[in-house]
Amino acid sequence: MNKERLFKVKCPHCNVELWIDAISKKVIKFERIKSKGEKSLDELIFKERERIQEFDRKFEASFELQKAKKEEIERKLKHQLQKVASEIDEE
Repeated sequence: MNKERLFKVKCPHCNVELWIDAISKKVIKFERIKSKGEKSLDELIFKERERIQEFDRKFEASFELQKAKKEEIERKLKHQLQKVASEIDEE
C-alpha cells in the first residue's frame, strides 16, 4: 500500500493507534500502546494481594500488642491487690 494513503492517529485518552486508509476511510489496523505507567491486570492483582497481606500482618501485630498490654495491666493489678491485701492483714 502507498504510505500517502495511510495515516496514523493516536488517541491521547486510551493510547490506541489507528491506521486509516484515506481513500476508503476505513481502519486498516489498530493497536493499543501500553504506556510506561500502565500495569497489567495480573500486576494490579498481585499488588492488591500484597497490600491485603500487609494489612493482615499489621492487624495481627496490633492484636498481639494489645494482648501483651492487657496481660501486663492484669499482672500489675494482681500485684497491687496482693499488696493491698497484705497491708490490710498487717493492720
